[in-house]
Amino acid sequence: MKSKESYKHKSAKQVLANWLSKFFKVEIEREFKDYGFRPDITISTNGQIQAFYEVVHKSDISGKTIGRMQYFCYVNNIELLLHIVDAEYILCQCDQPESIFSLKCEL
Repeated sequence: MKSKESYKHKSAKQVLANWLSKFFKVEIEREFKDYGFRPDITISTNGQIQAFYEVVHKSDISGKTIGRMQYFCYVNNIELLLHIVDAEYILCQCDQPESIFSLKCEL
């Protein structure tokens, strides 16, 4: 059973997507069905995935999900970054920041 998404998480995800859409093609909740994961935000340029973003609020991203993302990168022979951004940080900004504070992980 899928857990319900909190309003804070959903709002933060939308704000972050709006920020990123100025520079990248943004997909919210894109499903990577063959690999069993769905990042909050996937960004790409020229049809090439650049990074995944996960917005955290009540719980962190699981190791299982990170492993699936790593497997996706391995199978497709690409290197991506996973950005983990706190929902509170996003929603506390008055304007779009010059850079987004996130925990970055190479996949």
